[in-house]
Amino acid sequence: MNIDTSSISLKNILILSSREMSSKFTPILTRKFPKLDFVSAVFADDLKVFEPAFLKQTRLLSFLSNQIVPIDILNQLGFGAINLHPGTPRYPGWQAWQFALYDGIPDFGITAHWMEEKVDTGKIIALHNYSIRHVKSEQEMAQLTINMALNCLYSWSSRLLSQTPLETLDIEWSSHKTTKSMYRQKCAITTDITNSELTKIVRAFGNGDGLTKPNITIDGICYELLNGQNVALDRPFIKVHHYLFAQKQTTGLS
Repeated sequence: MNIDTSSISLKNILILSSREMSSKFTPILTRKFPKLDFVSAVFADDLKVFEPAFLKQTRLLSFLSNQIVPIDILNQLGFGAINLHPGTPRYPGWQAWQFALYDGIPDFGITAHWMEEKVDTGKIIALHNYSIRHVKSEQEMAQLTINMALNCLYSWSSRLLSQTPLETLDIEWSSHKTTKSMYRQKCAITTDITNSELTKIVRAFGNGDGLTKPNITIDGICYELLNGQNVALDRPFIKVHHYLFAQKQTTGLS
């Protein structure tokens, strides 16, 4: 951000989040900060419609979003872009909370940081750690992550949505960044997998990331984990230890 904002005021907060997420907190922030205008976007492409004059008076707030903001948009934001990352600086990257659950660490957290061109590299503004020792499932971890992120947003909002310069913490991001490729590798089950390892994978990655689910390929046929889904077994399936995998459904015209 190289824009001189000495003569202008913060007027707009551009929320980048899913519709479901933004509906949870935007009305609350609107009431708390009546002098600010809140505008929502779901996808990075949605940001292209905003004029430079609007962006110059704007701060972008990314909340649990997997969208990557283009550098030309970041450079036009007069008051920068802040991301609430579902993870600690030890876990930058894709689906951090699922990798943390797989690793079995005792504590996790939410990180607020300035957004840069490279994902999860910007200066850290705030960090909140909490225990995950009691978490037993992916669903429980997902809900806890959302709840803690919302709590952090409400707690930090007066700082994050202020025109006052924000102090940053002397904390560095880990150089080990989780990626979509790493996620696919974790979900690729082999026939010699142990029961304990498969249980760890199902616990952490069982519902997938919207792109990939735990799967195993046998004789050229890919089977995906059902993970307790109540579906009719109207397609071939196999059992790996005590987990069911059904033949992956394909889409498209034949």
